[in-house]
Amino acid sequence: MKGTIESRVSKYIIIASALILAISYYIIHSPVFDYPENFFLSNIILMAGIAFLWNKTKGSYFTAYTLYRSLSMFIVFLLVNFAYMYTRSASLSPYDHSSIGLVINIFRIIPLVVFIEIFRSLLLQYFIRNQYNKGFRNIVVLGTISLISILPLITPTTYSELFILNNLMQTFSIKIMPLLIQSIFLSMIVLLNGVAVSTLFRIFYTLYYYFTPIFPDLKWFEIPLFYTITYLSMSVIYIKMFYVSLKRKSTIIGRRSLITSIVFIILAIAITGGFGYKPVVIVSGSMSPVINVGDIAIVKKLSQEDAVSKGDIVFFYNPEIGYIVHRVYDIKEGSDVEYIITKGDANRDPDPFTTPREYVIGRVVGVIPYIGWVPLSFFILKDLMLSNSLIAVSTFSLTPIIIAITYHVFFRQRKQV
Repeated sequence: MKGTIESRVSKYIIIASALILAISYYIIHSPVFDYPENFFLSNIILMAGIAFLWNKTKGSYFTAYTLYRSLSMFIVFLLVNFAYMYTRSASLSPYDHSSIGLVINIFRIIPLVVFIEIFRSLLLQYFIRNQYNKGFRNIVVLGTISLISILPLITPTTYSELFILNNLMQTFSIKIMPLLIQSIFLSMIVLLNGVAVSTLFRIFYTLYYYFTPIFPDLKWFEIPLFYTITYLSMSVIYIKMFYVSLKRKSTIIGRRSLITSIVFIILAIAITGGFGYKPVVIVSGSMSPVINVGDIAIVKKLSQEDAVSKGDIVFFYNPEIGYIVHRVYDIKEGSDVEYIITKGDANRDPDPFTTPREYVIGRVVGVIPYIGWVPLSFFILKDLMLSNSLIAVSTFSLTPIIIAITYHVFFRQRKQV
């Protein structure tokens, strides 16, 4: 039947999927099982469930089309993240980046997030009979399933913290809202294109989460606002892409779309420093007139063996301040470590700290004037917003509105096709 989610699943399949997640959660968090046996046993159960249930989900085929959709959204996510880090600040990742550490972390989480996407798809197939009905019932079901889908990712410690009233707002902002906002976006993807697209996006996101050496340095009240803006913009772009493909009556990737994707991939690699050069937005006037606010400094990454000389303009990290672009004023040799003293050209005195050579990330080799004002203006506007608590409260109230607007925009456009 046109407009109906294909092949409603049996309620017994739903119950079996929920039991698999519950057993996996118990094994991981129960004191009965030791690490790493708990994750090994849990993943065996999850992978067996994935093998059995994958073909029962809607849109489970991996094609160039699903890769294009998921990769496009992941690139948008990367661009927003990097825009924040380059214009504001970033913090170092707490995760182990050794080869063994990366393999363990990825093996520990990938089966879980893949199975959660299967469970999400099965729930949506069962409870939403007509995906083109924009009724209130479907909106409530979408939000409820999005909430259920994040429950296996919340630790028992976080659940207990939710009952401490003094920390309720902070705990909810940091540990619940990012998961919930992302989950709403993934539920929308499953409804529009199936589980393959949402699973690929989730895998890309997880790999980035554990591989990246830095994260946006967000205050607790900024976290829900940041994720709301990120995933709302991704939702609007994704709905537009879906609407265009419906008008064309085809899921084949056109030449223009393919070229656009390649350009964005190259841009994302360039922004992350994948080609050995890294763009950095300048947010202070300490290096004027050489580098001004709103300029983009092109930083060439340096290895620990590369020499740093007096007079070089370097990009380095300070644990208390963040990332800084200043000129090397002097170099001092320690017993085992080389220290650099830096100074902004516009400052009278050198910086009141010394920086170990290992904290120097790169050397500035060029400057692009004014371009940095584009991402910088967004965060200037953000700083002009209301108080911290009001930002958090208003973001919480935005969540149901996001669901309703997303659903309304899609289904209104869908009727025009």
